[in-house]
Amino acid sequence: VYVAPDCQRQGLGSALVADALRRTAGQRLYCIPFTHLRGFYARAGFSEILPGEAPAYLAERLRIYREKLRLDVILMLAG
Repeated sequence: VYVAPDCQRQGLGSALVADALRRTAGQRLYCIPFTHLRGFYARAGFSEILPGEAPAYLAERLRIYREKLRLDVILMLAG
């Protein structure tokens, strides 16, 4: 979820994540957020997981984000 800087801290991101969780109830919902957003997603109900706990395509995407793009990201799962 990305919220423009001038619209942050107004609950928009939380509302978007909550709606996604409602719409996908009973399904696995993954995210690959920047590390500094760990708390935001944890408050929404996500937990950090290891790459081996995710589908192969997500583990590969995480690897690319980290190794090739040098992004400081983690893998999380709702529930």
